[in-house]
Amino acid sequence: MDKVASRDMLVDVIVTSPPYNINKEYGSYKDNKDKNEYLDWLFEIAKSSLSILDDNGSFFLNIGGRPSYPMLPFEAVEKFREAEYHLQNTIHWIKSISFEKEDVGKNNGIRDYSIGHFKPIVSDRYLTDIQEYIFHFTKKGNLKLNKRAISVPYKDKTNIGRW
Repeated sequence: MDKVASRDMLVDVIVTSPPYNINKEYGSYKDNKDKNEYLDWLFEIAKSSLSILDDNGSFFLNIGGRPSYPMLPFEAVEKFREAEYHLQNTIHWIKSISFEKEDVGKNNGIRDYSIGHFKPIVSDRYLTDIQEYIFHFTKKGNLKLNKRAISVPYKDKTNIGRW
């Protein structure tokens, strides 16, 4: 695991969404490890993946948590940093969004007012969690990105000129 890969075995991109340790049903995998055991497992993933990632490569970690344990994604980031990754970007994946009909606008072509999915939180203490993190790690934290190649076009073109 700790052996450095040869140059011909390096990868450019790693994208993963590991179990979040939130007691979800996964068949044979037990998603309810002790917190430190889970974080140590993530550290091992970070260490072993760093050894096969190209110097100009990217690692994307999609991770969520639950309202009763909001620090999990940030503790995962710390484990990747301990493994010598650099956090270059934090992406918020918004899983659900809704608009009132009158707020959508008349000419933008949007007909759907609720988009995405979410798991309602049945609690009088927590809000419904409609987002997850995607952490973008690199070896040095200064990787140049082709933003036009990876971007999503604006649906509402009216604000493009302002920026």
